[in-house]
Amino acid sequence: MHPFVAIAVLVLAVIANAAALYIGNERSNKLYNTATIFGGVGLFAFVGLAVAVLDAFTQIWVKRPGYEGQPVIFFLALLAVCAIGSAAAAGTIVFKERRAEA
Repeated sequence: MHPFVAIAVLVLAVIANAAALYIGNERSNKLYNTATIFGGVGLFAFVGLAVAVLDAFTQIWVKRPGYEGQPVIFFLALLAVCAIGSAAAAGTIVFKERRAEA
C-alpha cells in the first residue's frame, strides 16, 4: 500500500470521528450520544495509535526485545471500528434532519 493512501485513510477516519463528535454534541438522545461516544473514542484511538507507532519506532531503534506490535494493531482496529460507527451515526443524524426539514 502506498504511504499516501494510508495517510489519506487515517485523515478520513479522523475527519469522520471529529464530525460525529461535533454533530452528536447538539442534542441529548440515544443517537446523538452514540455519535458523541464514537467520535470521542475514535479521536482517543487516533492519539493512542500515534503514541503506539512512536513507541514501536523507539523499541526498534534501541533494539529492545519483546515488541510484537500489539498496541499498534489494537489502536488501528479501534480507530477503524470507531470511524465506521462515527460515519454511520453522523450519516443517520444528517439524513434524519434533512428528512425532517423536507
